[in-house]
Amino acid sequence: MKSFVNLFRFSTKIARLKDYKYPCLDQNVKNNIIWFHGMYDSSKNFFNLAQNEQIRSISNQILLDCRNHGLSEHTETHTFKEMAYDAVEYIANRDMKDLYLIGHSMGGRTILAALQEHQAFLLDRVKGVIIVDVLPSVYAINDPAIQQMSRYLLEMKSINIIDKSFEQIEKEVKANFSDVIAANILSNIEVLQTGQLRWCVNFQAIEKSFESLMSFEVKDCLWKGPRKIMIGKKSKFTSMESVAKTYPSIFVDFDVNKDVIEFQNSGHFLYLFEQEKFINEVVSFIQKVDSDQNSPYNKKFIDQVVFDI
Repeated sequence: MKSFVNLFRFSTKIARLKDYKYPCLDQNVKNNIIWFHGMYDSSKNFFNLAQNEQIRSISNQILLDCRNHGLSEHTETHTFKEMAYDAVEYIANRDMKDLYLIGHSMGGRTILAALQEHQAFLLDRVKGVIIVDVLPSVYAINDPAIQQMSRYLLEMKSINIIDKSFEQIEKEVKANFSDVIAANILSNIEVLQTGQLRWCVNFQAIEKSFESLMSFEVKDCLWKGPRKIMIGKKSKFTSMESVAKTYPSIFVDFDVNKDVIEFQNSGHFLYLFEQEKFINEVVSFIQKVDSDQNSPYNKKFIDQVVFDI
């Protein structure tokens, strides 16, 4: 295991990741869910989900702040290959198995990058993946949704937090942004022991790498394990048509009718706006993978593991 981890340390800089853990309510359950958040977000987005009794009854929960977000290490660079390295190093150092990987937006693309770049290592560790409202393909920089993301970065950067209290910033932000956006902005501000404020988002690194992040593409991955794609019907980042076009090169025997769930009343943040449905779908997926050992996906998954060994 050490040789595997050291290989990555020589090839790229690994970021130290902040994690939050919620143990399973049933000590006999060995499943581990690792949650990967989206750009400008953090593990805080998943706190309510990870504490839900339905989810905690079937798995341990590990929430990760990705590099340049939350309380994880800020680095000069920010690429999907690096974020995939970070995740694999985290798993390798703890020799983690029985994994379910759930990723929203940037977190979903991080999982896809890890499946492509480190498939041999993850094959006998990952039991299933859930990708939430993101595509594996290139996002055009002039796409309205991507332009909005870029503007959002600039808007956050423009907020002056120097020599101000959190209460002052909170008042300013709530006066200028909608409740949902204001809550997200405020969640990215850390109050230091000195009372000074610090942004949890590394604006410089993300701004420098923004175009390369959008142009990143995963293809010809052909992962054989169980999967579920969840998208919002009102989302600007996905559609049933785009999912049907791009995901067959990611998953073997990809079937839109079986592998994709569309949340009718939600946009990009479907796990917030239809939380009960999201929880039910996650629980149902994990229970099915755990119990249905003879499913086509599981059989092929197990056969591949045996072959590789």
